[in-house]
Amino acid sequence: MLSGSKHKFLVESALLTHGLYSVSDDEIRHELAPLAPLIAYLQDGQVILGDVEQYLTFRGKAQAFPRIDCFSLEKARENGTSAALTASGTMAVAKERGIGLVISCGIGGIGHNVGDESFCPDLPALADIGVTLLATAFKDMIDLEASFDWLKARGVKTYGVDTDLADGYLFRLKPYAIDGVYGGQEDARLILQPIPLTTRLSSDDWLETGIAAGEKAFAAGQAYHPAVNRTFDKLSNGESSRMQLKALARNVELAKRWT
Repeated sequence: MLSGSKHKFLVESALLTHGLYSVSDDEIRHELAPLAPLIAYLQDGQVILGDVEQYLTFRGKAQAFPRIDCFSLEKARENGTSAALTASGTMAVAKERGIGLVISCGIGGIGHNVGDESFCPDLPALADIGVTLLATAFKDMIDLEASFDWLKARGVKTYGVDTDLADGYLFRLKPYAIDGVYGGQEDARLILQPIPLTTRLSSDDWLETGIAAGEKAFAAGQAYHPAVNRTFDKLSNGESSRMQLKALARNVELAKRWT
């Protein structure tokens, strides 16, 4: 259904490295090791496609490492950087390796405010790289309408797994009609498998608190999205992080069935 090289898909490493604050290595091992995915990251400027055990060795020393997207990838290689790869960075690597599918979870888009990393490289990657991204949803602080409209204007087709609506990530948001239910369409560039509504977080105050924490971090020169994730993790006693790990594992499991 979705073609690639000898490796059929890659998993991005930014969420696993910087976003799952209460999740232990053992929990990642439990959820992902039986699925045997390849996880993409940079080590001393070299792209590593590692199994779960290799990645966990990297994760143990990677908290201070940066996140690299498709635009910063080449410079990071030249500089010998060790880093996690975002969805767009992993898509760039996948294209080089002839791999047609990348697995992510929550992805970036167009923010509501100027000061919140308001335009994510995941969008131009979807429009230009030519690799399909299987994700869960746009993150909850993203402007869904503006992000999907940007993709539509550039001919990027978005389909849902068993749904033709996008209605949030960790929280339930106002639904947005996407291009349809995924059934193997060749033109699919973004495929979304949402977290079931019954398991999502329910406190609107938490979303507002997380966004405020992200804006404060951004103003201080720190990364916006990890700060939001850390706040959700604290407010939910780790449930938000475990929810994202399980969503990522579900995406990997689905990709294995497809390929």
